[in-house]
This record gives sequence, structure tokens and C-alpha cells, in this order.
Amino acid sequence: RLDLAHNNFKGTLITELGRLSNLFFLALNDNELSGQLPGELSFMWNMTRMQLKNNKFEGTVPPELGAMEELEQFTLEGNYLTGEIPPSVCDLLTENLRQFVVDCYDNRRNIGFNCEPTCCTICRNVH
Repeated sequence: RLDLAHNNFKGTLITELGRLSNLFFLALNDNELSGQLPGELSFMWNMTRMQLKNNKFEGTVPPELGAMEELEQFTLEGNYLTGEIPPSVCDLLTENLRQFVVDCYDNRRNIGFNCEPTCCTICRNVH
């Protein structure tokens, strides 16, 4: 378990974070982390809860994250992510994933996703 939420951390996620394959809970929410989400996070085979909400991540959701078959909770809202949610990630909803929260698409800011109800469980309005 690694809970680093609410620490005002800045910078990007390093790909080596994926080497923590026995980690089952990762909370990095409510920091100022930025950049792309690394696909290497998918090497965290035992991950059940990943909380990345309320940061400054941008770009798309890596399709590799669909390999995280044990994932039960995945929170991404409050970032600058956009594009399509990869089908591999949507398929996790038929596995163990019970909570997948993202930002609803905001055409004024060109961020967020059109996914509810086929892919995400909750689509939050962008502030």
C-alpha cells in the first residue's frame, strides 16, 4: 500500500513505478503531478485501487492499463486527459472494475471523455 495523496508533489510519474508489481493500492491523488500516464503502470499486476484524480495529467489513457485485471477502483477525474478510453480499459468493467471515474467531455476546454455508461461508471463534470 502506497498512499502519497495530498502532498503537493510535482513532476511526472517515472516508468519505474511499474516495477512495484506487488503493490495493490496506489493513491497519488490531489497532488500536482503532470505529463502522460506511463503505460508501464500496467506491470502492477496486483493493483486493486489506483487513485490518480486531481492532478495535471494530460494526453490519453494508455491502452496497456487494460492489463490490470485485478483493478477494482480507478479514479482519473480532475486531470487534463482526453481522447478515447481504450477498449482494453473499458473491458475491465466486465472483470473486477467497479468504479471507474473520469471527467465528462468539455468541448470548451477540449478535455474529458464521452464514455458513460458504456465504459466509465461515473462521469464528473469538468470544473
